[in-house]
Amino acid sequence: MAVHDRITNLDMASVRVAETVDPVASTDTVDPERRLKTVVLTNTRQSVRFDSYVPDHAPDPFLEYQCYASCGIDQHLRDRNDFPINPWANSGVFFAGIDVIRALRILIFDRDVDAVLCVFENTALALVALRWIFRFKPPILLYEVSSRGWRWRDMALDFVLPRVEQVLTLTQHSKEYVERHYLLKRPAVVTGYSIDDQFFRPDAPLTTELPAPDDFILAVEDDYSRDYETLVRAAAGLDLPLVLRTGCKLEIPEQQRDGVTIMPDRLSYRELRDLYSRASIVVLPLHPVDNPGGITSLFEGMAMGKPVICTRTDTTVDYVRDGETGLLVAPEDLIALQAMIARVRADPAEARRIGAAARQYVALNLSKSRFVARMATAIRMIAS
Repeated sequence: MAVHDRITNLDMASVRVAETVDPVASTDTVDPERRLKTVVLTNTRQSVRFDSYVPDHAPDPFLEYQCYASCGIDQHLRDRNDFPINPWANSGVFFAGIDVIRALRILIFDRDVDAVLCVFENTALALVALRWIFRFKPPILLYEVSSRGWRWRDMALDFVLPRVEQVLTLTQHSKEYVERHYLLKRPAVVTGYSIDDQFFRPDAPLTTELPAPDDFILAVEDDYSRDYETLVRAAAGLDLPLVLRTGCKLEIPEQQRDGVTIMPDRLSYRELRDLYSRASIVVLPLHPVDNPGGITSLFEGMAMGKPVICTRTDTTVDYVRDGETGLLVAPEDLIALQAMIARVRADPAEARRIGAAARQYVALNLSKSRFVARMATAIRMIAS
């Protein structure tokens, strides 16, 4: 059974869109009664997530589609093809996501949709290039914009962004960046991000056994934005072990090796959730970069009700209220990071207060239902 058919058959009545207004984005809904049909394209293959899903073993891949349905939008996944249908399927995420055959199928068979939602610029490249040949009229919306710095991606950005009907960004900084660097058809809209806060939740039971201490500092992920060097140095001299879930190649000083545990970068979702649950403090150390690095682990830690210490960047300031829902430190400031960890460690009541406030913020503003409500508003503004 196709993914979109399975989603359609789910109980839509169980999904309720939150009534709170998210400060990240707030616009008036256009023609909310009209039911829309849209398709979504992603960089990576998604079917396996649906086919292998077991409740409470991973975030629910059906939830976002359920929320769209409750907002009056039937969102259909057009999954990325494998080799040989997609000749570049094994050539890295950027080239694999272009998938010309998928684009052609949409241009020919999805002419009646109200909008196409492309996640990252490469998924929109073939659609934008060929739409005029096929007289394809549905608007194309682009969600998430990559950073510049690689020739092929830069060319895709330069071609795609001025030609899509709407750019949707994760942060206010991203909105300002794309409006400053590209000639867009209309101003970008901040729709933010989301997390499955029913999977990542403080009361989730421990379900796995991991070779990690019971009380530790946790840092997660391995993209180039992470500043683990500063974190490792800051952890020296503290009486709290450091656990890194990463595939980064790190040089740990010999005198610290007993206090630093590096977990595999491919843990199951349950193992990852258990790491968050057992940690005392979650730290997100970042280099000052333009892209929204660290956003996923930031939300996971907040959703788990943990006190999160993160680097102050143009991304994190959109989501962390310093001293309320998390704690911010300057980039690459070893002394400030070390002092902040020691402060949280010394005041368990304050740590619990910040963690509880972070969890509440996620539930009110970053749940799937809130995110989809913002996305639905943006889609209706273009499709109506």
